[in-house]
Amino acid sequence: MTAWQETVLKSAGLSSLQELEAPLPGGDQTYPLLGGEESVSTDLREEFTWRVRVVLVGEPDSEYGKVFREAAQEVRVGTSLEVGEPLSSCLKVTRFEEKAEIQVDLLLLRNLAEIRRLQAAYPDVREWTLVSEGETDDDPERLVGETLRQVTGVVGGCRVIEIRQGEKESLHGVWERVCVAKLLATEADLSTLPDVLAGAGFFSTLAARLNH
Repeated sequence: MTAWQETVLKSAGLSSLQELEAPLPGGDQTYPLLGGEESVSTDLREEFTWRVRVVLVGEPDSEYGKVFREAAQEVRVGTSLEVGEPLSSCLKVTRFEEKAEIQVDLLLLRNLAEIRRLQAAYPDVREWTLVSEGETDDDPERLVGETLRQVTGVVGGCRVIEIRQGEKESLHGVWERVCVAKLLATEADLSTLPDVLAGAGFFSTLAARLNH
């Protein structure tokens, strides 16, 4: 055990690292909060991968259709008529059997705490989707808000980031929001980290890089 791990345990009044580990959805495994990323198996990493879904109002032209399909794992046209069950939450949450959709505001920490509470309260929900219906269309402030919403979904452990086109939103505006997801995956490197919010495995990796 490293010195900083001992410090964490002492300050928390705990005797075992396992007491700090977070339960994984759908089983009795825990995520090694104070372990390195290398201790996480490939199968476990797949449990926390996220993908981008784009939902458009109508069929895009060939140019935009191509770029959306290259940038996102899934592109849909039209809205779903499926009726879900609203869940009790400070956020807008709708459940569809083993799937659930969440819409968040810009209160990042509160939203993350609420998403984790929901995941613990409904362990039989296998796929949590962060739905973004915000429109940007070259508005920098709205683009910042879109970034916060998507970060909330990724860090909160949502398996899908669903970007829905607004009724009056241009395809260029949708593309701006898709680019946010691409930046989170490539520049922020969030797509390579399992359960970003889980804890110190991520931070210990960063510390090791700094020490070198």
